[in-house]
Amino acid sequence: MPEKPSDAIKTKTEFFKYSNETPKLKDYAKNNVDVVNDTFIAQGAIRNTGKHAAAVIQTPTIDKDGNPMEIWDWFPCKMVDGVLMSEWTGAELDKMGFLKNDFLGLNQLDKVRAIINLVKQNTSDIIELGNVDLEDDKTFFYFQEGFTQDIFQFSGDGMTSFLIDLIPDKFDDLIATNALYRPGSMNSGMHQIYVDVKHGRKIPQYLWGLEEITKDTNSVTCYQEQIIQIAKSVASFSDTEGDSLRRAIGKKDKESMLSYEVKFKEKAISNGCPEYDANKIWQIIQDNADYSFNKSHSAAYSMLGYTTMYLKAHYPVEFYSVALQFANDESKPKIISEMNRLGEAKVMPPSINESELKFKPDYKTKKIYWSLSSVKWVGEKAVEKIIEERNQNGNFYSVKDLFASVDKRTVNKRAITNLILAGAFDEVYNINRESDRMGIIREYYEEVIGEPIPDDFSDFSEISKDNWWILKTISLCGLGVIDYKKSLPDQFDKKLLINSIKFNQKETLGSDIVVGGIIIKAIERKSKRGAFMTLELDHNSDIINLLIWNDSYEPIKSKFKDSVGSLFFMDGVVKFDGYKQKNAIHSTKETKIEIV
Repeated sequence: MPEKPSDAIKTKTEFFKYSNETPKLKDYAKNNVDVVNDTFIAQGAIRNTGKHAAAVIQTPTIDKDGNPMEIWDWFPCKMVDGVLMSEWTGAELDKMGFLKNDFLGLNQLDKVRAIINLVKQNTSDIIELGNVDLEDDKTFFYFQEGFTQDIFQFSGDGMTSFLIDLIPDKFDDLIATNALYRPGSMNSGMHQIYVDVKHGRKIPQYLWGLEEITKDTNSVTCYQEQIIQIAKSVASFSDTEGDSLRRAIGKKDKESMLSYEVKFKEKAISNGCPEYDANKIWQIIQDNADYSFNKSHSAAYSMLGYTTMYLKAHYPVEFYSVALQFANDESKPKIISEMNRLGEAKVMPPSINESELKFKPDYKTKKIYWSLSSVKWVGEKAVEKIIEERNQNGNFYSVKDLFASVDKRTVNKRAITNLILAGAFDEVYNINRESDRMGIIREYYEEVIGEPIPDDFSDFSEISKDNWWILKTISLCGLGVIDYKKSLPDQFDKKLLINSIKFNQKETLGSDIVVGGIIIKAIERKSKRGAFMTLELDHNSDIINLLIWNDSYEPIKSKFKDSVGSLFFMDGVVKFDGYKQKNAIHSTKETKIEIV
């Protein structure tokens, strides 16, 4: 029987050939004739249907004689969840000549518009998307240093590491990066060739006729437009033939591409191209079916990403105010971490007298106050009532004052409790230590609403008291700094405790270290050696990745149930994660683990 997918049986002739060689298969075929026949009838049939998230088909509203036409007069349609959908595939519609447009819904455009509006309000500067200085040194410095959080198409861990290695210093580098940092081109090594040639680590190699076409991309072909140029320049293809070849590449239609192979090679050789080069160039064209990208598409993406980075570099308070407003719980720590490293803007806890519905920037002090509506279980209506009262009657001077001023049905007990826990009254009561908020809780419950303090507020030991309050703050609004040295359990060696900045340096590779953090993601995975665990820790807004192998994971796997949000400590060895392009901590046979 076939041993790999490429050996799959496609015809009855092949099936009977293998059945004669395999007694069990032969017996099965004799006893299940209908199944065998039905199998070949069903082969290649569509097993299930799907909806393209952005594809819209356009059809004429009249036929050639001027008669009115509906879309279902052109091809079969059906209604799915209130949306009229074609029952032909995209490829079939394309072959029949229908126009399909992909409309992408990107909230990045909303974010950029919001940043630009804040810039205009604060500085009167008018920024237009796509009309910024494309040679701005500070913007490129941010790309080179990996300050890419919340930058469209450039913010992934792997992409950030690639940019640090590339050191882009021109807009064309960003266009190429968008085209090259994709699975196909990375599998072929094209992205690394681009970097090595740029920095003189490798001499560019040009096949016959390709230097002018590929010199701007450091000798590699990464755009579909380059394939059209190669077809026209090397093999004298017409514009139509070149575009048809490009379409075949874009659709990864290798059968259509093969129909051009003989013609391409013959014309290339007749134009003076050596046969060896003609074969190699055609191989490049074939390979591009797996990874080439549309340059105009890549340029548009890069322009949006560059403009966003330009705004970050020159208007950080406006940028981060919007970034935090749009961010989910998972991305907020990464954004705050970058803010801490850059030092261009500072995040402040929520404040009952300063914060608003959205994140509030203070341009003079470069502070951004945490949004009141971002505190869990404090809804927008409650925040609107608080701000309305504050605007009419001035700042609140105590929790009792707030309680007396607002509608208790809208600003309820849980909302006020969570505001206290998130630090919204710290400025009012001059609180410098999270655990001191217990005084406000006591005042609110015992004096204001006349109820006993919930048991939750006594469910911790004196040793873990401070961390309990910090973890509460982090769980409610995402802000909080933990002193891991003070919190480290006794079984760990404090000398090995390491901070996240030093952890990510190359010199740390191979070191035995101890790390602490809050679990933000815990995923059990399977391998031949058994189950293991991958973790993401939030270490004071920096993200650290860990891998706990089976021998350390199995004895304590039950402890990881509902562990997200818990304080976690582990010792292990630092290794480089090639997939994420950053350091990670791996467990060893001697690893110790503590979930607090």
